[in-house]
Amino acid sequence: KTYKWLNGDEVTAGWREDQPNTYKSWRCVAIMYYAWPGTDDSGLEVHRCKDYRRLICQISNTPTTPAPVECPSVWESTSLGCFHISVDHKKWGEAQEWCEAHGS
Repeated sequence: KTYKWLNGDEVTAGWREDQPNTYKSWRCVAIMYYAWPGTDDSGLEVHRCKDYRRLICQISNTPTTPAPVECPSVWESTSLGCFHISVDHKKWGEAQEWCEAHGS
């Protein structure tokens, strides 16, 4: 029997010495921490999926933002996108029209 992480990779390391066990109804993996003075028997262990356990989540540490975009000449580039800060004063409706006319 094999066990897999949510991303589909097989769990191949970190098992406790007597694991994985072969109980048919036990299909989930938990990290167990057993430490007594002079001993450490921690590692992965198979459990029933309905058991309450702490969880571990992983997120990607690679950037998920798209590559920078070239901004038009009167626009400022930031990590949030391109911004235009007008030196002219406009009413709200005029400002909206200007922005829409310039693709915003």
